[in-house]
Amino acid sequence: MPSIGSSRPVAPQPFSVGIEPRPVPAESHAVNFGGPFRWTEVSLQPETTTGGPFPAIAEAGKPFYLRYHRGLSDLGTTGEISKIRAHYRVDGGAVKTKLIADGTHDLHTAQLQRIPAKLTVPNSASGEVEYWFEIETKDGRRLYDSDFGANSRVPIAPRGGATLRFDDLWGEAVSGPIRAGETMRIAYDVDRLKQFLRGTFHHGAPTWSVQAFISFDGKAPSELPLLAIQRGEMGQHLDVVPYEAAVKVPEDAHSVRLWFRGSSYGGSVFGGPAWDSDHGANYTYPVER
Repeated sequence: MPSIGSSRPVAPQPFSVGIEPRPVPAESHAVNFGGPFRWTEVSLQPETTTGGPFPAIAEAGKPFYLRYHRGLSDLGTTGEISKIRAHYRVDGGAVKTKLIADGTHDLHTAQLQRIPAKLTVPNSASGEVEYWFEIETKDGRRLYDSDFGANSRVPIAPRGGATLRFDDLWGEAVSGPIRAGETMRIAYDVDRLKQFLRGTFHHGAPTWSVQAFISFDGKAPSELPLLAIQRGEMGQHLDVVPYEAAVKVPEDAHSVRLWFRGSSYGGSVFGGPAWDSDHGANYTYPVER
């Protein structure tokens, strides 16, 4: 499959050189539960989000939201929900509780009103957010949605860390050592791949995307979006905004490989997606321990 590569610079360049517009870091992270599914959402700024079934992460010092849309039928039972609570703890600390639903129903739809649970992730956090849900029914039952008793867990990306920078002049640089247990950020200039895409807008809406694939020690890669959707007042898609993705480096990692894919409604000059993979070798970096 055709791919594009680059040559590595002798010395790192400043982040701003060759990257325009700059990738925007996340303002908050969220996990949504609905039916049998859960999906991740990242907010960059008001009305600008990206979401999908990619791995969830929390960042130290940034809000982390839980949105719970499941009903009793999703839990294999019947009845009516009275209250929903989210229980959580950060880095194994004390359990805290947030109320998602208090039994109030919407006057127009008669649906149970639910609000996202906003979890506080301290600046010093570096481990994980552990969480589960308690559902109280009107007939007095208490049910738990807890990943079959194991509880759900999301890694916390600590503050700081190294940034990998890929500019549209085909240069790469790293701001510092990539270390196990710390955060790795990806500042990728999406113009590297956009220039090979066709039909990036259709009927006035953006139809193109760029993803990063990240593999530690040769394991199955995680796929992360590098573009967020900017929406208008009516929810319409107006444009895309580059996203500076953050990943927590596993404690046992020794190396990391990355490659990138661009796709659009009109395909690419190669006939399918466009790939940026260092001529098929992928971009490989050591991880310090």
